[in-house]
Amino acid sequence: MSAEKYAQWIVDNQSLQGTPEFETVAKAYQAAKEQSAPTLKQKVQASIPGRVVQGMRDAVDAGAQLLPRGLELATSAGGLSPNPVSKFFGGEAQRVDQMVSDNAREYEGARTATGQEGFDGARLVGNVFSPANAAIASKLPVAASTMGRVFQGAALGGVGGGLTPVDTQENPDFASTKAGQVALGAGMGAVATPIAGKVFDYVGKALAGRKSPSPVVLQKTTEEFARDMGLDWQVMAAKERSDLFEMVKAAAAGNTGKDPAAVARAADFKAAGIPYLTGQATRDPRQFAAEKNLSQLPGVGDDITARLSEQANLLRQKVGAFSAGATDEQGGGARLSEALRGFDAKKGKEVSAAYKAARESAGKDVELPMQGLAQDYADVLDRFGDKVPSGVRNQFRKYGIEPGGDMTQRKLFTVEEADKLLKVINDNGGSDKTTDTALTALRESVKRSVTTDGGAEDVFAPARKLAATRFGLQDAIPALESSASGRVNPDTFVQSFIVSKTAQTSQVQKLASLLKQEDPGAFSEARSQIGAYLQRKAFGENPAGDAKFNPAQYAKALRELGDAKLGAFFSPDEVTQLNRLGRIGAYVESVPAGRLPNTSGNWGAITQLAGRIPGVPSSIALAGALKNSVGNQMAASTALSGQLPTKMSAEDVRLMSQLLAGGSLASGNAGALPLR
Repeated sequence: MSAEKYAQWIVDNQSLQGTPEFETVAKAYQAAKEQSAPTLKQKVQASIPGRVVQGMRDAVDAGAQLLPRGLELATSAGGLSPNPVSKFFGGEAQRVDQMVSDNAREYEGARTATGQEGFDGARLVGNVFSPANAAIASKLPVAASTMGRVFQGAALGGVGGGLTPVDTQENPDFASTKAGQVALGAGMGAVATPIAGKVFDYVGKALAGRKSPSPVVLQKTTEEFARDMGLDWQVMAAKERSDLFEMVKAAAAGNTGKDPAAVARAADFKAAGIPYLTGQATRDPRQFAAEKNLSQLPGVGDDITARLSEQANLLRQKVGAFSAGATDEQGGGARLSEALRGFDAKKGKEVSAAYKAARESAGKDVELPMQGLAQDYADVLDRFGDKVPSGVRNQFRKYGIEPGGDMTQRKLFTVEEADKLLKVINDNGGSDKTTDTALTALRESVKRSVTTDGGAEDVFAPARKLAATRFGLQDAIPALESSASGRVNPDTFVQSFIVSKTAQTSQVQKLASLLKQEDPGAFSEARSQIGAYLQRKAFGENPAGDAKFNPAQYAKALRELGDAKLGAFFSPDEVTQLNRLGRIGAYVESVPAGRLPNTSGNWGAITQLAGRIPGVPSSIALAGALKNSVGNQMAASTALSGQLPTKMSAEDVRLMSQLLAGGSLASGNAGALPLR
């Protein structure tokens, strides 16, 4: 009779008090009470420390039951060939089973004797901090996505169920009971782990970077988390509030914020509108290699393969957008050189018109000074001799400039004559490098004679200034001078005058400014040609249209161009985008040092090889396949989530992993309780 029933009996039978019947019942109850009083050992076993110790012991007991059975199976060829050794291990398994059952009887008896029943929370805490469970949990990363945590919880919960001891007196069929424990544990872990993980995520986001959040901040965060979960903080029970607060506090203790470098990489992807994989943002060698390897697995890796393909397509599209409208290199060079030649011709006509107006105003022509030109011509002949073409020498003779020969001047050296002489000099170039050097010296001397004030009437000063401006632009913009002289090669125009590292930045900037002002169409062509150049560096010639990004070549091209040159043709936002695409291409294609992914294309076959090795029991192969399948699903989910891990110290990581993964194992233990 329980104490409650005895008390009720007294109330119902007060009229019998003092009778022999009443005294008999009272003595019987007292004797039963004294007989059922818990012993000291039972009190210790049923205490909170004792129950925690029992929980820590559970995984050890379960391992002790599994070990002799595994050895029995191994030494008997999977049970096909029993022998004295295997029988010894079988006997050990029975001995351990008896010990586990006896301990279970004692423990439950102690709880009953102390009036305990129902859920055993202290034992569950012991499961979490069990040395066996902690050893497993400390080696595992925390899955980032909800689906990843479902798979992780199922896997760890299954392990936790497997590490639950079996009372063979209650459940004689060890194998089927253990299978049921694993199944129940997996189910419990799949449900419990995402919920616990969501608490850690929420707290990590709210308290990122805080080392020691104050109680006020913790309280506010807990209330916000409750609201986000659809809970009414005002109507929650005190214990529910306290439990939730403690969960938030535990999660906050292990959070120190995200890795700034990983955050910056993720921001690059987001700004460009390109989805990413977690390992590409974190640049963690293990994660990066795992993602590449998983992409080779049919089924589980399909989504990763699709993302990699999407990234490649978007990179090609976004880099290619800068080359929109570009013609081939020769056509583009011809278009640009023709625009410059037309501009110079226009300026030449303006100079001629100004001289014509000056002559009409003065009533006479102006003869240009020839002393400097004659000295320069004599020096060129002395240095280059017959490398000066005869056509050019004939022109100088007309003006009485022929050292050692007839010095009779047959023509006045005017602006028009100087322009004709320049055309003859340009027409005779290109035969060899030495001749071009000689002609360049003569060309510069003729220009100086046009722009030098030789004491002519002031009315010609404006015309000389126009000529000086024209020749000054040619000197400042080699592409203009080369185009005006007809010496330009359209095939190499872009390479020579824009993208080459020998093309001076100031010259490129002036060229861009001139094109943008004088011929917007040619300016757009130059932009597109630069884009096409970068596209070739990024993807090669790419006739099939599916080449992968080459981050090293693209980065080298950007470095040699430099932001200043790019800024002459592109807006600041466009320059930023060009550089960002280069970084993203490196995040995607550049393998971080430390771990190389498999590149054979047969990773799936490699991972399945173990299950095909002759002599490996089918049960072990099946377990390995299940482990690989769940692990691959978890890894794929983590890769696709793009969730950046919290940046923690090694000790923080160990504790956080143990809390979450250990909780998954413990939930598996709890789920397996009905089959304990």
